[in-house]
Formats: sequence, C-alpha cells, structure tokens
Amino acid sequence: MIIWIVWIIYIGNSQEENVKMKRNVLVTGGTIFVSRTMAQYFRDKGDQVYVLNRNTHAQPEGVILIEADRNEIGDKLRGYNFDAIIFVNGGKLVSS
Repeated sequence: MIIWIVWIIYIGNSQEENVKMKRNVLVTGGTIFVSRTMAQYFRDKGDQVYVLNRNTHAQPEGVILIEADRNEIGDKLRGYNFDAIIFVNGGKLVSS
C-alpha cells in the first residue's frame, strides 16, 4: 500500500473576488500520478505551473520543468516567485 501526503502552501497575493489572476504554482515530484494530476489541474485552471523534479520525464503541455532534487535545491529556485507550493510525497506503508 502506498500513502500519499499532499501539502498545499498558499503564499500569494490577495485577489479581488471577481478577478481571476494567473497564479504561479510550484508542484514537487511532478512525474508521479498524484503530482502530475495536480499540475494538470492547476494548468487547466489557467495558472502557470512549474514542476520541481530530479529527472527529465515529459511534463504535460504548458507545464515548466525545474530540474532539481527537492533535498538539494541550491539556487535552482532563485528568481522565481510562487503564489502556491504543492508538496507531494508518497511512500510505501510497511507493516511491522
């Protein structure tokens, strides 16, 4: 059994109620099913989506890959500003 943990951190600007602003959304681990689906969801909502991933798997159309390991980001995110960060992490549940 695999357990998925999804944290959504909203950072961004306050928006007027009836005004849709394009947000910059960062999703970690974008090649796994859950995070790939999250990236597609926000892209389809009209947001600019970036995926932080350590490999070069193809991303959905319109999604920008930032290639880096989330444990060793260094300066890979320098110059980016995100309105929301979605941290997706999955792992196997091991019974004792």
